[in-house]
Amino acid sequence: MEVSRCKEMSGEKLRRRRRRSVRRKVKKLQRLIPGGRGLQPDRLFLRTADYILHLRLQVNVLQALSKIYKLESSGFLFAYIPSVLSYYQK
Repeated sequence: MEVSRCKEMSGEKLRRRRRRSVRRKVKKLQRLIPGGRGLQPDRLFLRTADYILHLRLQVNVLQALSKIYKLESSGFLFAYIPSVLSYYQK
């Protein structure tokens, strides 16, 4: 009987430790995500997913702009697409 009680106590301690760990991680996430402070975890996770998608979109836009500027600086863009230039010079 005493052994099962010890196992029960250690199981409870483990659960408490896990809950504390999750709470700490949620607090860190609340500080990291814009507008995340004070949100309940379910709303925080939705906001986090939206923020990740927003950041991914920004990366894609910046990569596309980088490619355009590389082409522009190499002369490729203007040398091979004169019709585009004439269109925008009107």
